[in-house]
Amino acid sequence: MVMNKIIAFLRLIRIQNLLILAATQYLLRYAIFLPILDRHQLFLQMSEIQFFLLVLSTVLIAGAGYAINDYFDIKIDRVNKPDTIIVGRLIKRRVAMGVHFVLTSLGIMLGLYVSQAIGKTYLVGIHVLSAAILWFYAFYLKRTFLIGNLAIALMAAMVPYIVALYEIPLLEKTYKEFHAAFDVLYFWSYGYAVFAFVFTLAREIVKDMADVEGDKAFKCRTIPIVLGIEKTKYIVNFIHLMALFLGYYLIENTFLNDNTTFTFFIVFVAIPLIYMIYKTHFGTNRTDFLQVAKLNKLVSLAGIMYMLLARYMIYNGPLF
Repeated sequence: MVMNKIIAFLRLIRIQNLLILAATQYLLRYAIFLPILDRHQLFLQMSEIQFFLLVLSTVLIAGAGYAINDYFDIKIDRVNKPDTIIVGRLIKRRVAMGVHFVLTSLGIMLGLYVSQAIGKTYLVGIHVLSAAILWFYAFYLKRTFLIGNLAIALMAAMVPYIVALYEIPLLEKTYKEFHAAFDVLYFWSYGYAVFAFVFTLAREIVKDMADVEGDKAFKCRTIPIVLGIEKTKYIVNFIHLMALFLGYYLIENTFLNDNTTFTFFIVFVAIPLIYMIYKTHFGTNRTDFLQVAKLNKLVSLAGIMYMLLARYMIYNGPLF
């Protein structure tokens, strides 16, 4: 009985997504920032405990967002995914609301502590704003045309970028003469933020395509409902195509133009993206669109794992 409740709680907060979130931030710090700083004999400025608390704050606020989303989505989920519904079946509604309140409060308090500890108290505003956006998304934005998709894509982009917002200003203050190295750190942070934004935006729209029947029953105004499935396919494919060309441009026109990175891009990004475009174009039902969303997520995960390969190459050079 207790184990069932624990499993239900972990499903409510989407533990697998939270682990990916934490891994993204830790990999950016230790697989990208640390090796680049090592090459210049510089040191990370946030302590291990400070960074851990920053990641924990991010995880708690994201988990709270998942909980409140399920709280407001009970009726729609009964139509779209009745077999996997959590709130109202495995977890009571008031418990889900309590989970949201507790996790949000802890996340903001940790954000306040870390931002004060590094002398950048204003950064807690990011934590407060993120929590507010996630609540308002669940309450209203997700049922609107495009705005909800953009809100979640922005939240995804902040996952890697908040690492830069906390760490790089401290580095610039301590090592004033090494701005070129910090520009490289910003490049990686911007790159992964854009990567997260674009892939999340496409995935959220695809999920709306999969959920169109339930959303339509409750008068939502998502892109597939307003424009229709066929026009939405073109939008999704345009975003995925943009991701493909953006990735290729970055590889060809930056310091990433090594054969190892290019091969990784072709195998784990380009080919899956082309298949996703094909699958989206010919998709006809919920199962097809959920497969595209799942593959989109796997490509995103591959992009995150690339940081491990990048770490090796920063220290040792390309594999080939």
